[in-house]
Amino acid sequence: AKCSPGSYADVHGLDSCKDVPEGNFQSEPGATGYMPCLAGSYCPAGASVPLTCPRGTFSAATDLSSARQCANCTLGHACQAGSISPAKCSPGSYADVQGLDSCKDVPEGNFQSEPGATGYMPCLAGSYCPAGASVPLTCPPGTFGNATALSRAGACAPCWRGHSCPAGSLLPVQCSAGFYADKLGLPECRPVPEGNYQNKHAAWSYLPCTAGHYCLRGSSAPLACPKGTFSSAFNLTSENDCIPCPVGHSCFIGSVSPLPCARGTYAPTPGSTNCTLCALGSAQPLVGQNACVECGSGTFANIKGRQECLACPPRTSSVGGASFCDICDDGFYRFDSQTPASPFNCIDCPSQSACSNDTTLASMVLHQDFWRQSSFTSVIYKCRNTPGKSSNCIGASATFLPSKRALEEEHRALTPVLGLEGVDTRNTDYCIEGSEGPLCELCTNLDQYFDQLDLKCVDCPSLGPTIGIAAILIICLVTTAAFIGMLLWRPPASLHAVSNWLKRIVVMANRMNVQAKFKIIVSFYQSWTALDTVYGIEIPAKWQEVFTWVSFDLGGFLLPWPCLGGFIAQLLTLGLYPFVLILVAVFALLVIQLVRRVCLQHWSSSQQKTADVLRPASAAAGESILPASWTDEDEAGPSKLSPLPPLSIQAGSAACAIDAPSRDETLVAAKEDPLNAPLSATPSGNSDVKMCALRNPDAKTHSMQHGVVINALMHKGVSIFIFVTYCLLVPTCRTIFSAWKCVSFVYWDSPERRISFLAEDYSTRCSGAGYERVLAVAWPLLVAWPVATPLLYILALVLSRQAITKRRPRYSRLARSITFLWRDYKPALFFWEALDIYRKLLVSGFVLFIDTEHGTDKVARLLFGLLVSVLFFAAQLIAMPYNKTSDDLLSCFAQLLLICCYIGGVAVKLCDPAKNACYSLTGFQSDSEASTVIVVTSLVMLAIPAAMMFDQIFFMKRTVTIRSVKTREPPHLSLSTGMLWNLFLSHIWSSGQDQMAVVKRQLQLLLPGIKVFLDVDDLIEIGDLETYIEQSNIILLFLSRGYFKSRNCLRECQALCDMSKPLVLLHEADMSKGGAPLDEFRSDCPSKLKMHVFNKREVITWHRVADFQLLSLKLILEHVVFNGTMFSSGCLPMEQPQEFGHRLYVPGELTRQPVYFKSRPIVYTSTNNPGAFACLSQLQLEWAASTLAQKKELTQTSARHAQIVITTKFPLSGEHNGVGFMYARSLQKLVSASGFGHRETSKTSVGSKTVQVAEAAEEVLAGATQSENTLCPPFEGSRQPSKELLPTCAIIYLNKETFIGETGDKLADEVRQLRHLGIPITLLHENDPDSGCEFATFFIVTPSDLIDDGLYNKIAVPLYPPPHLAVSAVMCAKELGSLSAVTTRRSFCNLLFACSISGQRQHREERNGRASSEDGFV
Repeated sequence: AKCSPGSYADVHGLDSCKDVPEGNFQSEPGATGYMPCLAGSYCPAGASVPLTCPRGTFSAATDLSSARQCANCTLGHACQAGSISPAKCSPGSYADVQGLDSCKDVPEGNFQSEPGATGYMPCLAGSYCPAGASVPLTCPPGTFGNATALSRAGACAPCWRGHSCPAGSLLPVQCSAGFYADKLGLPECRPVPEGNYQNKHAAWSYLPCTAGHYCLRGSSAPLACPKGTFSSAFNLTSENDCIPCPVGHSCFIGSVSPLPCARGTYAPTPGSTNCTLCALGSAQPLVGQNACVECGSGTFANIKGRQECLACPPRTSSVGGASFCDICDDGFYRFDSQTPASPFNCIDCPSQSACSNDTTLASMVLHQDFWRQSSFTSVIYKCRNTPGKSSNCIGASATFLPSKRALEEEHRALTPVLGLEGVDTRNTDYCIEGSEGPLCELCTNLDQYFDQLDLKCVDCPSLGPTIGIAAILIICLVTTAAFIGMLLWRPPASLHAVSNWLKRIVVMANRMNVQAKFKIIVSFYQSWTALDTVYGIEIPAKWQEVFTWVSFDLGGFLLPWPCLGGFIAQLLTLGLYPFVLILVAVFALLVIQLVRRVCLQHWSSSQQKTADVLRPASAAAGESILPASWTDEDEAGPSKLSPLPPLSIQAGSAACAIDAPSRDETLVAAKEDPLNAPLSATPSGNSDVKMCALRNPDAKTHSMQHGVVINALMHKGVSIFIFVTYCLLVPTCRTIFSAWKCVSFVYWDSPERRISFLAEDYSTRCSGAGYERVLAVAWPLLVAWPVATPLLYILALVLSRQAITKRRPRYSRLARSITFLWRDYKPALFFWEALDIYRKLLVSGFVLFIDTEHGTDKVARLLFGLLVSVLFFAAQLIAMPYNKTSDDLLSCFAQLLLICCYIGGVAVKLCDPAKNACYSLTGFQSDSEASTVIVVTSLVMLAIPAAMMFDQIFFMKRTVTIRSVKTREPPHLSLSTGMLWNLFLSHIWSSGQDQMAVVKRQLQLLLPGIKVFLDVDDLIEIGDLETYIEQSNIILLFLSRGYFKSRNCLRECQALCDMSKPLVLLHEADMSKGGAPLDEFRSDCPSKLKMHVFNKREVITWHRVADFQLLSLKLILEHVVFNGTMFSSGCLPMEQPQEFGHRLYVPGELTRQPVYFKSRPIVYTSTNNPGAFACLSQLQLEWAASTLAQKKELTQTSARHAQIVITTKFPLSGEHNGVGFMYARSLQKLVSASGFGHRETSKTSVGSKTVQVAEAAEEVLAGATQSENTLCPPFEGSRQPSKELLPTCAIIYLNKETFIGETGDKLADEVRQLRHLGIPITLLHENDPDSGCEFATFFIVTPSDLIDDGLYNKIAVPLYPPPHLAVSAVMCAKELGSLSAVTTRRSFCNLLFACSISGQRQHREERNGRASSEDGFV
């Protein structure tokens, strides 16, 4: 068999065909061999046919046996099945892997232009590539492809606005300037239409053409309008659309609007491209002007193009159109026209003048009221002026000035002259006609003078009318003084009211210490008035006129000084007339003394016959009553006493006939005068007969010897000299110092030259013979006044030093004569007045020597015055020299105000109106404000003392005075011929000086106008004591320790005995204050005086407690008013109008107040308190007496309210002692028993237990309650009070038996129980010498537990013997609840509240065993 295809049998005999070996094939059957496999195929073993290589493979070999042996198709090629070799991929396809049977198409957005590519490329920008693209296709016009791999045309982006896109554009192309693309997808940009422009690229719009420009088609920028044109419109399309530039403006290229020419430039024509600069001397301050403005006066333009003309430098000016300043401005001047104008050469015009442009020194115009010495000086002085009046200085105006050239020629001609040869000192150029000289205050007519008030020259008054006016003034002054003296000393009956008013004014002035205030005010204003004349502080004229009275410039007020001869006459008059005034006053006193002497001699002779008839027996001639061992060492010491005449009772004199037994029978023929009237009487029962007073007929006793008169006048002259020179010292010294006070006036500026005139007389230059004559007069006056007069003051004070410091001026006539200098000061500072005088001389006189010519324009004097015042003020604050604190305060206040004045003066000096520096330096707006401060201080200095005196006057108006019971008016005192004093106070200095000063002061307060002689005030010569006694109506002897051992006191007693003067005894009972028992005084009194001094004479006890002292003073005044007045008239009535002590009264005094108990008090008195019951009984009598004195009768109603219920039953005893309550129903019995209504029977003290009162009180105690004795019902109802009713208060009567012995212990127990029950205890302290004792004793005898419990914390009511018992009774009633002493009291002592304090202090000190140191109730 044939071998099948794919087998073969190449030999025979094969049972089987052989398989074709690998790599071969046999397609034919029965083949004996095989063929190699075809290329592109493979043949396995036994292959009948070649098998093609699979797709994607190829093979060129022929021996392939399997498909694996086919090679893969290479990259970039494709291999079909059976491929012998790879086929390259066509463009647009690629084979990126092996074994591909076909190439792949390039995907969209890519392309492949090369065959056999193994890959592809992205489509190029600006193109697009569809699938299988062999090349990129460009984007259509109006689009762009800025990305690769675009697959289609629609993938190209539309072109942007402002861009153009040609075909195949990768990116949009920007439109260039001048083009635009307003839509998307434009293939090209459009040009900008005309009238618009686009200066930016990629624009999709265009801009309108700007103002000042025009735009062509496709303009990338506006084209500017040419020079000289402008346009404010938009969208211009051509150059012709621009507008030409107007005048005053300039237009540059592309001007939108015309540019106004700047300041300092101008444009005169249209179409100007530039502005022109202003020329020199002109300027243009505005813009857009077609011309420049010429510079005005005072301005200049020194360079071109000035926007404004420059102001000339300070002080300079110019004319119009000037390119520099060549003249001085308004308000400035230069020396002359040749002097270049500059800030240095142009000088401030004085404020008192007017300077226009181009003013020179010579052409300066002065204002009204101003003056200068010459036309070559700029120093201008203010003339004296008064509001409403024009001065003599008329100034000068341009219309009256000569030509400028003439003035300058005169100026140049006098330039070499530096002395006074070229200066007319009269200088009438600036004065009104008729005036000349400095400040136009000299009159060209010598018969005229310059009136400083009317500010003009007036005719001198004739001498005749002037003398007549002076005589009339002197007569008026003398008449007024005589009339006032008559009112004070001898007023007629029709003028008693005026006299009392005037006397009250005198008393008020003394009480207010007007002298000290007068000196303080005068000192202040004497220093204040120097501010104008010495310090140059201008005070308004109206105020200067007000205060010129302090200068005491009495000279020249009738005839002006220029009419009297000028300043020399003024110096002589002011320097000498005070001494003439002193001599005239001394001469007037001499005449008065001689007239008084003649009248006294005539009066003495008329009284001689009466004295001869009634003269008693004379004492032995030459018999002295003064023992040799008695001295006055207790008063002044032997070395200080002047020889005293021996005291003796001369034969033939009216000495006291003490030993004459018939004296009382002769003089006391009727009822004895209880007021110790002068020793004379008439038969009893004859009321029409009067007792005539005795007088000493010896003419030598009544008259003053010529030597005594001259001596007294000398000391009066010293007093007048002190007063007159004190008032005139400062103003006179100021006038004297004015001789060195010159006023200089500048007459040449550079170098400065001055001419000096005497400030007080401008007609006298401070050089030459005229001024030498002035100094020749001034030097002696300088020695006499500011040097010698204060030294005389100091010398007098030094000589009187011991008498002043010991306050014993009675032993130094000189000390009494100069009391004006030292009386107001403390003894240790008696020299203070001299210090104050030197202070005033320093600040108002000697200060003139500081810069004599220019001192008034500088502050050096003010600083000196301020320093002196501050030092004196500090010294015064430390020393406080015045006796009264109010005067110290006023003086310190005056110094403080004066310091303020000096400070204000410094402010005035610093206020320069020309520099406007017043406010910045001083705080004042002007110097007038500072002057106003000075004036206000002066007014305050007047207001303060006025307010002080007004306050004291108002107080004194409220102060009550003593009045007559009969007339209800102050009693009138009269002095007969030869009498000078109503009362003479005789006392010893060592123990009575202070109290006598109190007595005098209080008497003058109670009875204004009373004349009281007190040695410290009125004694001139101690050798004239008898004369003073003779000239006094009544004599008061103050009985204090050592009185009858004083030589001078015995002289006074002898004189009053010889002259039969009425006598009042005032007893100092306080042992700690120089008192002594009356028996001691009786024993000390010489036997020949004892009868007259002590014979049945009432002795008034002196008290220091207010209410008791008031009663003592009232008793003294009763003697003065009734005994003294009757004695001065020469006769005494026999019948007394009222009993002693009840003829005068003081409104509101305690003794005149009725006792009124609203609810009757129940008063407990212990039977263990000796005298307590009798004490209350006596007090009931006094209450009834007080009520009777006011009601005139003792009615049941008035008596009932003046009663108390007295009980002796102790509240806790439980027993009844038989008395129970003793109502005041037994008052009538007590009244009857005590003799009430007869005052002489009730003058025994409570302590002595008046027999009638004590017996009546014991009878009442023994008789229990008796309804039949009731004077008035005990209560308002008829019901009797319960016996168990507790007392409302208790009385402890403190006497020498209180708390003594067994009864004292019982009393102490009762007091403890009373205090335990809370019952008020009233202490009554007995001060009677017989039964009373010192209050300190009770601190010894009283149990200590009661003292510690405060028994004596309450002040005890003092009980004094009558008549002071009435005061004690009312004080006790006040303690018991009387309303009269609480709600109705308006007494003298309440107004003077210090009295109550002094009284309480006395009781408190008595309780503590000490004596009070108070001297009075004022």
